[in-house]
Amino acid sequence: MTIDVDVPEKRKYLNDICLHEIILRLILASIGKISNCKQKKKSRHYCVDCGKSYKNKSGLLQHRKYECGKEPQFSCPFCDYKVKLRCNLLKHIGIKHESMAKDYYQTFQKRVRHACQGCNKSYKYKEGLYLHQRYECGKDPQFQCPYCAHRAKHKGNVFNCLKCGKNYLSSGGLRNHLAFECGKAPQFKCRFCPYEAKIKGGNYDCEKCGKRYRSKTALNNHVRCECGKEPQYKCRYCPYQAKLKGCNYDCHICGKRYSSQGALYNHVKFVCGTTKCSSCNCNGCGRRYVCDGCGKSYASACGLKTHTKWECGKEPNFNCPHCSYKTKRKGSLKRHMLTLHNPMKFVETTTTEE
Repeated sequence: MTIDVDVPEKRKYLNDICLHEIILRLILASIGKISNCKQKKKSRHYCVDCGKSYKNKSGLLQHRKYECGKEPQFSCPFCDYKVKLRCNLLKHIGIKHESMAKDYYQTFQKRVRHACQGCNKSYKYKEGLYLHQRYECGKDPQFQCPYCAHRAKHKGNVFNCLKCGKNYLSSGGLRNHLAFECGKAPQFKCRFCPYEAKIKGGNYDCEKCGKRYRSKTALNNHVRCECGKEPQYKCRYCPYQAKLKGCNYDCHICGKRYSSQGALYNHVKFVCGTTKCSSCNCNGCGRRYVCDGCGKSYASACGLKTHTKWECGKEPNFNCPHCSYKTKRKGSLKRHMLTLHNPMKFVETTTTEE
């Protein structure tokens, strides 16, 4: 049963206007244009063609470049799958074609490098290729050393003191020089002789016994375990006793001892009491990256890549300027020079003073 009610035309028109306004406000509130609540909504970036929204502007630019109104341009080499973004193609290959994904990734990394047409050198990023073409490829060295006849193609990072002209390899070294050395009087005195220095150095002394340590942590360990304390750690094979614990992480399977708990954990997980897998040549269930040339294994792909690039089958190309020591890694050379040679010699070879 319906009841007809006569509504004036003016009143009916106003009701339609109110209804349309409410619907419009609800639609705008749903897309974040108008918020009826007091909470502030983060502004999003909308595509004017399809209406998709993105949190960052880079996502919107990528959508406009590869997706919006574009045909899929990245096709799978193993099936008929096509996609608009390369990252989705790599995910597809890793999930659907897992056995062939490793070889494809290696060839893909070689293909996406930026090669120079003049000398065939390749670079991972386009900026590296730009700097090479601007300063290196077919160019003469244009940066002259102010103290010798050496010339270089790249300027390098040299931080100069404007007051005294000393050079430093890092901005931190220059800041320490300005704070404590340049134009400053020596403020640190030796307690045994009249010597004075501008830089403090290792000067953490024990108030009870007078021992000196280079770091505050070593001083705290000395006060807590050594100074005025009785030996509390006993050797399980002889009557020897010590004040510090030292190497006391033993493997319960083979009895090997390690200096840290992490080393013992890796030994138990990858080495001790496990059998090698036939698939990945790892010890136990932990996956290892094995070198095909020498058989060494690494816990990460980065370690295997560094070994293949600098060590495996390569001659040592880092020479010590003070002795006949040679090494395959630059970090090992720095450690050798700081340990066996006077550290001031290493500073003199890397920095130039007046």
